[in-house]
Amino acid sequence: MRLHHSATVIACLYLFPAIHSDSYAGDLKPYPLPSAARARIENLAAGSDILILGEIHGTQEVPELVASLLDPLTKLGYHTLALEVPNNYQASLLKWLRGETERIPDFFTHPNGDGRGNAQLLTLARIAASPPFQWQIICFDESERVHEKERRFRIQKKQTGKADAPNLTDDDMIADWRERDATMASNMLREAKSFKATNKILAICGNLHARTTNDMQQPLLSKLWPSFAGMLKQRRPAWRVSSVNIEFYSGAYFNNGKVQTLPKRPLEHPVVQSAGQTEGDLVLNLPMGRPATLLGPVQVPVGKAAAGSPAKANQR
Repeated sequence: MRLHHSATVIACLYLFPAIHSDSYAGDLKPYPLPSAARARIENLAAGSDILILGEIHGTQEVPELVASLLDPLTKLGYHTLALEVPNNYQASLLKWLRGETERIPDFFTHPNGDGRGNAQLLTLARIAASPPFQWQIICFDESERVHEKERRFRIQKKQTGKADAPNLTDDDMIADWRERDATMASNMLREAKSFKATNKILAICGNLHARTTNDMQQPLLSKLWPSFAGMLKQRRPAWRVSSVNIEFYSGAYFNNGKVQTLPKRPLEHPVVQSAGQTEGDLVLNLPMGRPATLLGPVQVPVGKAAAGSPAKANQR
């Protein structure tokens, strides 16, 4: 199994499922969770300082789910929404959320194809930051500039004089992944210093980053440790870090620059179950996913995986 790497080499355009940014209205319907499923998530949240939702990037359901949880989580002391958005976009996103500019950050108007920069997530951020919630917003992913600089450095080290840079090895990809998770944790800890100690955090990230234990069955995936969540637990032992892994049983999602189909399995309604000793604390099974919509054409490298995940491209 080879690792895929995201590299901004040549931009190609995918027009679906894009909408024009000047027509952006930002509608978001809260996801209807059954009372039993909601209760288990709220109970986990009540005993946590940071609750991390591990997602498959590029669905409408995850932002809708979080929108439905904003009210009960606010009552439990949550006042911060942390997003797997590059940290260099945080200032421009906050300006837009405060109404200081009409310009939407490029991360959303020129998405990179891995499904994160979608209209539903942008709408969720606006809802969370506005009354009656008025949550803080954190963008904790590594800066795109930092990631590109590191990527170019590794490629330069492997240059052979050919026009095309050689493929990086699995070890290179693993090192890149682990460095990124460490940077994500550092960004989160730095931003959290300005908050009150009682301010709990709800985070959304790819499900490999959200793992709170390292019990992966695949040897390659087990090397992607410590994860973002695991790093937070190591650096802040006093923090109670919990995670919910969200899995879809059918439908589709947007990733790698196009709509991807999910395997079809029957599930009538959302179900929450214990994760046991694998990956997190709870697993939320959702019957169907719908591809997220985008505000502009996707810019992804030709022939490259935009998500950059070692095993499941949607987890980056």
